[in-house]
Amino acid sequence: YGLGANGLDAKAVLGIFEAKGRPLSDPCILHVAAAEEAEQLLDLDSAERAVFDSLAAACWPGPLSMVGKAKPAVPPEVTASTGFVAVRCPDHDLARRLIAAAGVPLAAPSANRFGHISPTLPEHVLEDLGHVPTLRILDGGACDVGIESTVLRLDLAKGRVVILRKGGVTKERLEG
Repeated sequence: YGLGANGLDAKAVLGIFEAKGRPLSDPCILHVAAAEEAEQLLDLDSAERAVFDSLAAACWPGPLSMVGKAKPAVPPEVTASTGFVAVRCPDHDLARRLIAAAGVPLAAPSANRFGHISPTLPEHVLEDLGHVPTLRILDGGACDVGIESTVLRLDLAKGRVVILRKGGVTKERLEG
């Protein structure tokens, strides 16, 4: 389960940080409904684009977040002022339909207090974030996986992909 806010609206993104008690130094992942939507968010050269497209075709939708240089439309609140943004296409159909209906990428960290275990049931969200007056829970049932996405960064200057966080996509799958 995740919190969602318009990932192109700095004020909306700041609401996520406030609700979670999340430090502003911890960037958000932007979620898209389809791989082609990442083009409005990532400023990739042709070599980076080729690697990105290959990984997206192999692993999206799924628990893989890819980091690249952010385009100017992405607020610094999303990137923690790094100039880089992580983008993911989730494998949950309801999540993708929600993102598509919103018409914008969603900044969507896990729906819990910062540092707590990721929720896998609506009840977990309510326990952790019930204090948030604007909280609405879209019940998608129990989650199959309670671990975060794998986060990787294209480091093509060194001819490799760097795993920044291990998660739902294994190194072996990425190398396959």
